[in-house]
Amino acid sequence: MKLNIRVLTLFIIISGCAKIDELHGIDNLKNKSDNFIINQSNSNDVLNIIGPPQHKDIVNKNIWFYNEVRHTKTKLGNKDITEINTLKIEFDELGVVKELTFLDKSNMKKINFNKEKTKTVYTDESFLKNFLSTLRERVKNFGKPSEQ
Repeated sequence: MKLNIRVLTLFIIISGCAKIDELHGIDNLKNKSDNFIINQSNSNDVLNIIGPPQHKDIVNKNIWFYNEVRHTKTKLGNKDITEINTLKIEFDELGVVKELTFLDKSNMKKINFNKEKTKTVYTDESFLKNFLSTLRERVKNFGKPSEQ
C-alpha cells in the first residue's frame, strides 16, 4: 500500500515538471509550403493542402497569410516561443501563385522600425490653456441663472 502511494506521489511530481507544447496556426507550415511551385500552383492547390487563409491583405485580396506559432509552457507557467513561421502567398488575377515568401523567427528579427515620434496636432500648452479658460468661465458664472 505504501509503495503504491509513493509511486503515485512520484508520478504526480514528475508530471508537474513536464513542458507543455502549444500550437497556434498551421502545423508543419514549411513542409506544406514546399509543395507549391511559382507560376504553376493555384489557389485551389493552396486550399487543398493548407486550407483557407488565416489572414488576407486589406487592400489586395490576392495576398494570403498563414502562421505557425509554437509555445512551450514551463512548470512555472512561463511561455517560451520556440518557433514562429509566417507564409505569404501572392496570387495573380487568375489565382496562380505569383510569389511565395516564408519568414521564420530569424527573419523577423531583421525588421527595422522607424524611430521618429508622431507629431501631435495640438500641444499640451493649448490643452491646458483651453481647460483653464473653461474653468475660469464656469467660476465667473457660478451661482448665476443660466441664460437660454
